Amino acid sequence: MSDQHHHPRTSGNESPVSADRGALLTTLIHLWPYIWPSDRRDLKTRVIGSLVLLLAAKLATVAVPFTYKWATDALAGHGTAPVAASNWLLWAMAAPVAMTIAYGGMRILMAALTQWRDGLFAKVAMNASILNEKPAD
Repeated sequence: MSDQHHHPRTSGNESPVSADRGALLTTLIHLWPYIWPSDRRDLKTRVIGSLVLLLAAKLATVAVPFTYKWATDALAGHGTAPVAASNWLLWAMAAPVAMTIAYGGMRILMAALTQWRDGLFAKVAMNASILNEKPAD
């Protein structure tokens, strides 16, 4: 088997980038124009938005064990949560309402993002079909 299968040829002065070398920084430098294109503000906004959502997801993941701890401590009578539960009736009424509002908000956000995604990819699909059309003879 030839060695060309694993190491593609490059044209001109391009240096081959290979995973065999394990050079993360070199790979990042070569991919940077595609990750952060200087002439595409919309793609930069998407990258920043993705990083913000990724950070929010990580924070939510880290917060879950603390929430369970506070709930367990509250059931045991050792209130360690940052908010005191002095009025248990208010908490008993407000918690389901707050969770319902949060759930509804997430469902609305999910529906809006789905519609936005479908609209975006419908435009892409339409442009692709226009490019693939052949003129009538």
